[in-house]
Amino acid sequence: MHLLGKVERIEESDWLATQTFFFNSHTGKISQSISEVINFANFEWNWEGLENYLSIGYSVLGETPVKNVKFLQANSHLVKDKKGQLTTFENYDKEQELLGKLEVETQPAEVVELLRSKIVSWERKTDRPIILPLSGGYDSRFIFSALQDKKRLHCFTYGLSADQAKSLEVVRAKSIVEAFDTNWTFVALGAFNEYLDSWYQVFGCSTHAHGMYHIEFYEKIRTYLNRGAYPFVSGLIGDAWAGNVQISQISTPSDIAKLGYSHGLRASPEHMVRKNKSNHILEKYFEQKKHLWKSSKYRVVESMRMKMMLLKYLMVIPREFDFEVFAPFIEEESALAMHNLSNEQKQNRKWQADYFESVGLDIENRMLEFDNGNTLNSQSLKHQRIPLLSEKLLGEIISPNYVAWINKNLLNTAKSKFSYRMNSYLKGKRLVHRLAPKDNHLEAYFAYLVLNPLQKLIEERNSHTS
Repeated sequence: MHLLGKVERIEESDWLATQTFFFNSHTGKISQSISEVINFANFEWNWEGLENYLSIGYSVLGETPVKNVKFLQANSHLVKDKKGQLTTFENYDKEQELLGKLEVETQPAEVVELLRSKIVSWERKTDRPIILPLSGGYDSRFIFSALQDKKRLHCFTYGLSADQAKSLEVVRAKSIVEAFDTNWTFVALGAFNEYLDSWYQVFGCSTHAHGMYHIEFYEKIRTYLNRGAYPFVSGLIGDAWAGNVQISQISTPSDIAKLGYSHGLRASPEHMVRKNKSNHILEKYFEQKKHLWKSSKYRVVESMRMKMMLLKYLMVIPREFDFEVFAPFIEEESALAMHNLSNEQKQNRKWQADYFESVGLDIENRMLEFDNGNTLNSQSLKHQRIPLLSEKLLGEIISPNYVAWINKNLLNTAKSKFSYRMNSYLKGKRLVHRLAPKDNHLEAYFAYLVLNPLQKLIEERNSHTS
C-alpha cells in the first residue's frame, strides 16, 4: 500500500481495467467478486445504476444496480481516507500519457513484428502444450501464425450455425491447421443454459449471462486434456484495435449507450417500476469526457473499457478451468500499436489481410464451403427449456407484464415455437415473410439473460433476510 496525500491507496487499475475491483463505499469491503461486497442486511437498489445495467446489459461507469456497490474504472486508484471511507480517483498523468500515445501513427510492418515478438516471447517461457481457441478469424489466426512450435498447439473450435460442423468458424479453423502438424478438435455446443447458476456464482449481478457457452466450451475442452494447468492464449478484443470496431459520435448523455457495444443484448429500462427523472451517472460522465468525444480512437478505447466488465469472462472462465491465460491484445503497447495504424490500413483490416497473404493464411481466397449463420442461441433454447423468470420476485424492479412477455417468447410455448419455425422457413421470401407472425425469441432471450442475474440477486437477498 502507498500513501497518496492524506489517504491510503488500496488498489490501482490498469489502462483497461482488465481486472475488476468491486467495493462497498459504505462498509469499506473490497473484492474481485461483486457478491462478496453486497451488504444484504442493508440492501437498496441503485436505480440509476439499474437503468444503465438494463440499457447496456452490464454494470458501467463505476456503478452497479446495488446502492453503495461500485467498481474501480480504468487508470484509477481506490483510496481510503482516515475515516475508512472508500472513493476513487482517476490517474490523471496516465490518462494524459494515453492521449499522447493515441497521436503516434504506426506502420503495419512494425506492428506485426511487435505482436509476433510478444507472442513468441510468451511461448518460450513454457515447454508445455498450449491451448488456443481457434475461430479462424483474424485475431486467433494471427496468434496461430505467430506461435512457432505448432506441434505443441492444441486448437479447439466451436461453430455457430445450425449444422455446427459446417459452420464458418469450424471450416476456417480446419483449413488453417490442415497444413501443420497441429492438434485440432471441433467442439459441439448447445447445453449452456444449464450453467446459469455457475455463471452467477462467478459474476453475480455485474453482467448479463450470455457468456455461458464458454463454460460449456471449456468444460468439454477439459475432457480432451490431462489434469493440470495449461498455457492458454486468447485473442481478446484484438478486433477493436485492428479496425473492426467503430463508435459513432457521442453528442448527448443518452449516446453513451453506444459505447456499450451491446449488439442488442439488453433489457428495456422503460419497464422499470420506478422511473428516473434524470440519470446523473451518464450526465456526469458525459461532461467529464466532453472534450474527448471528437476523437474516434478515444471513443473505441472508452468502449472497450466499458465492455471489459463483460468481456473479462474470456479470461476469467478459462482460469476457472485451471488455464493460465495470456491475452496479448489487451496489453497497452500492443493494442495502441494496432489502434494507431492509419484508417486506410485498418479499413477492412487491410494490414492483417496483407500479412496473411504473405504467410499463406489468406483463407478468404480459398474455395471453402461453409454456413455463416449464427443460430447458437436459438439452438440452446430448442435444446432445453430454461426456468421462467418470476413475475413476483422481479416485480419490485420490473413490470410483471414485461416479465410475462419475456417468458412467453422463449420458445417454451407452442406459439413462440410456431413463430420461430415460420420465420425460419420463410426467411428470404420477402413478400411472404411479411405475413409470418413476429418472432421475438432472441429479444426475449437477451432480456432474460440480463434479468436472470437480478432475480438470483433478489433470491440471495431474501435468503439472507428470511
